[in-house]
Amino acid sequence: MESESFADDDSRPSRVLPRLYTSHFLSTWNSRMFEFGAVVFLASIFPDTLLFASLYALIRSLSAVLLSSWLGSLVDRMDRLVAIRHSIIWQRIPVAVSCVFLAVLLIPQPEHWEWGLFVGLVLLAGVEKLASIVNTVSVERDWAIVISDALHIPREDLNASMRRIDLFCKLVAPVAVSLMDGLLSTKVAIWTVLGVNVAGVLVEYFAIAQVYYSVPELVRTPERVTCQDEEEAVVVVVVVAEDRRPLIRKDSQTIQKTTSPWRMYVRQPVFLASFSLSLLYLTVLSFGPTMITYLLHTGFTSLEVSGMRIAAVLAEISGTWAAPFLMDRIGPIRSGLWFLNWQFCSLAAAVAAFAVLNRSSPQFVAGALVAGVTLSRMGLWGFDLSVQFLIQEGIAADYRAQFSATEMALQSIFEMISFATTIIFSHPEQFKYPVYISYGAIGTAAVCFAASPPKLGVQAGQDPVVVPGVSHAGLAKSVIIPGIGSRSPQSPRSTSSSSSAVHETEAASDLSFLRTVSQLTEQPFHHAIPPQQPPRTHTIPSASGSSDAVEFPVPFDMLSFIGEINSDLQQKHLDLTHDGAMAPSPVVQANDGLFHDERQMTWGPRELGDGGNIPESESSPRTATSAGGTVWEERLLEHFRESQPPPTIFGPVDLEWKYVRDIIAVQSGTCRMLLPAIYCYSDIHKAFVEGRRWKLAQTYHHQASTEIQSCLFGEVSEPVLRRAFTGVLLLMLAELLSPDGWRPPTSYLHTAYLLLQRFHPRTRSWTGFSRLIISWVSLLDIKALVAGRDGDPLSELGNLTEPETLTTCTATAATLPHQQQPKDDNANPEDENTDTLLLLLLLPTQPSYLIYNAIVGPAFHFFLQAQQVTRRIVCIDLHHRTRGTVSDEFEVLQIAHQVGADLETLWNRRPKVLDIYERPDALLDTLAPHLAVTICRTFRQYVAGFLALFVYLHRVAFAIYPRTDRVYRAVDQIIQLARVEAHRDQHVPASFVWPLFIAGLEGSMEQRTFIVHEIQRMAALEEAVGVSVSPNATSNGTPGSELGIGGTAARHPNATKAWCCWRR
Repeated sequence: MESESFADDDSRPSRVLPRLYTSHFLSTWNSRMFEFGAVVFLASIFPDTLLFASLYALIRSLSAVLLSSWLGSLVDRMDRLVAIRHSIIWQRIPVAVSCVFLAVLLIPQPEHWEWGLFVGLVLLAGVEKLASIVNTVSVERDWAIVISDALHIPREDLNASMRRIDLFCKLVAPVAVSLMDGLLSTKVAIWTVLGVNVAGVLVEYFAIAQVYYSVPELVRTPERVTCQDEEEAVVVVVVVAEDRRPLIRKDSQTIQKTTSPWRMYVRQPVFLASFSLSLLYLTVLSFGPTMITYLLHTGFTSLEVSGMRIAAVLAEISGTWAAPFLMDRIGPIRSGLWFLNWQFCSLAAAVAAFAVLNRSSPQFVAGALVAGVTLSRMGLWGFDLSVQFLIQEGIAADYRAQFSATEMALQSIFEMISFATTIIFSHPEQFKYPVYISYGAIGTAAVCFAASPPKLGVQAGQDPVVVPGVSHAGLAKSVIIPGIGSRSPQSPRSTSSSSSAVHETEAASDLSFLRTVSQLTEQPFHHAIPPQQPPRTHTIPSASGSSDAVEFPVPFDMLSFIGEINSDLQQKHLDLTHDGAMAPSPVVQANDGLFHDERQMTWGPRELGDGGNIPESESSPRTATSAGGTVWEERLLEHFRESQPPPTIFGPVDLEWKYVRDIIAVQSGTCRMLLPAIYCYSDIHKAFVEGRRWKLAQTYHHQASTEIQSCLFGEVSEPVLRRAFTGVLLLMLAELLSPDGWRPPTSYLHTAYLLLQRFHPRTRSWTGFSRLIISWVSLLDIKALVAGRDGDPLSELGNLTEPETLTTCTATAATLPHQQQPKDDNANPEDENTDTLLLLLLLPTQPSYLIYNAIVGPAFHFFLQAQQVTRRIVCIDLHHRTRGTVSDEFEVLQIAHQVGADLETLWNRRPKVLDIYERPDALLDTLAPHLAVTICRTFRQYVAGFLALFVYLHRVAFAIYPRTDRVYRAVDQIIQLARVEAHRDQHVPASFVWPLFIAGLEGSMEQRTFIVHEIQRMAALEEAVGVSVSPNATSNGTPGSELGIGGTAARHPNATKAWCCWRR
């Protein structure tokens, strides 16, 4: 335990960051000092020509263009500490030797000696430039990401601090060299640069090593093979096999290897953002040598120019303060657009002055140029930080250094082009043409960045990356359904809506698992309610009202509501069709919505295959085998055995959780993949309960993930598969409760759908405990899908089954473990006996529990099927298929009609016991009051979710249409159900978050006020039990997610016109 405490103390940001900043400062200071000083020293040694200084700068930049990409790919495969130490050494040695050569050149030498020393200087300058690039891309683009995640530091703040160090060195280091060279002598300046270079090397060397050892996440698994390596290997094999001519084969290999980094660079989703930033290096609109020369020519003194340069640097530093502020409030994409437009607009007056007044008032033009450039520097560095953040988020760890090095090569190319413009237009009177070219480059950068902004992931810390050579095409294709005919208004059907898929899915999944007895012979019972009801408005009393009779004054006719909604859908469909008669299908057809995933996954079903592996993390975390590890793990296991239900939005899971918890605890004794999953969940849960930071959850997550992946490789036996999904459930719950900054390399909230897709033919026949587990995993995946996860929505899981199949599934799902159940061909008899024995030993025998499950079990199966329909609705969302054309909207209408018809079918098949949701008093004579209230509360959540699902469909398919009275009535009913819950328990259940959010988008201002108030109460309640409601919780779906959105909707009535989509 002492070692753990010491490690934790050594990993505090207050100890790590000063060392990181010290190392970065020394590296940047020496690089800037030598970069500026070498040109000044060459100008002093060769005073009569600019040839040597020009060749020196040109070849130094050319080395970066030619070799930086290759070095970047090499850094990606090396150990991080080894790479950074090599960069330090190869920065310092060339600088030291170059200073010696420069000192020798100060003494008159024969001409051939001068050229020999100069060639040596040029070669050493290339080495120093490449080492500087390696150091920069390693620290700023790789280490900064890992450190900010490990220490829970806002990445934009860390980036800004690093950039301030760069700008400070950029300003002060050249000034220091100039003062020494001007006030003392060139010789003193050379030896001072050498002394500073040598004096700081040990401090930088050991400071960065202490950072490395203080942050274990920086450890990288050695000898990794990246996808780029595999691609290059395939290229070599193909060339050798198909081309027997040695010369052509060699050239082909050389071209492939040379262009591979550039092809990878172009494929990345943040390519245009990086390209836009690189374009800004094609400029003379900075206080560089060219512009300074122009200002001196127009009559400014060197002292005035120095003051202008200082003002510009201060503006640049102000950009490093403004960028984190804006990114924290509007995001990196919008802040990047703002900063780039600021830069473009700041220079507009100066460019106009060059076009109109260049000859008549050169002094005024130069002043306008100074003012514009000074103001634009804040936009430049703000945009730089925004793009840097996007690159850090959008590039996988395997490609960070290579991508950044390629970007720097591109920047060097544009920088060389800017030098070429001043060579072509060399007279001061022609300076306006480089100004026009530079301004055009800024405009082009703005267009490129705005035309296709990078798509990032919202939640859960997954690094999106396009893997070279791997296709990520759409997974499903849309099928045009011939038509759906007009319905008879005399036979209203039922439909409702619940994009609640996410929030109450989990609520229901906990509420009643599928191991209960259903009353299949129960006769249908309907209320005699007129098919049409006049619109009505409900007033919203305060949640703390004194009236106890807050029930349902007017029963809600679900069938009438759905029939009227479908009539609206049909009418809107006819608006887009001229004469197509469309007949409803009682059973869902296999429609494959055209799925366009905007962000790429690092692995998919094709790579996984039947024996595929889930990707490993990029680094091996610390193992929890310290002296106190066993004691800590025993404490975690004991905490899990006694833990309360997870504080998520699953809903009331008190009875089910004890049953599930005990089964998992017993199974973990014979299954090693479950133990680290239990430790991971327990560590996260214990940290929340105690209000502290988790200790080894990330390590346990990695260990459990590794065990699960190894078990799912190749042929998987039935018992192993059941326990693997149990482990996946625990890891998903841990991720759901995880705090900000906790980003496991393999996030099952983002990738569990691949396992559901691969093993669906086997898991759909599971019963009892295993059926409960797979249902919860599927419901969590639906939650992640609506929250914005990438990948296939698995729309086929939302297809309804035939009526007889549905009845059979309901009966099977509700069968108690000790009843006879169908056997799976792949099942192991010994394991089945073990599971049955566990269920018999641990099954709660309280009558209230058995009665609760007997009543709620069929309703839960109905709820589960309803939530699966969410997958089909997501497929027609704007972010998952093309929209906007007549053809697209026609196809969406057809799919929406079919989904609506299937919801009708599902409602008609619902367990009739669900209808008691509006008559809780009817159970008081049969059941105990507490049980009766619990059951009715559960059913109200199911009905609210169903209503929200239909409204979600209506909004996704018909966002451009005005709302109808029927939609308002659905909103009223959701509000009414929420009022009942708020009155009985003083707060609305968490599973009402999504229905309330949907209702808030469509409701009145009074209803929105009520919704925001109730969500605030839910968020406060979750904060009290330790659940994060921070912005990061949006990906986890806690009430804090909708709180900000609901508040915005309450303040801005036009917000209801927005599409119902988490990505917006």
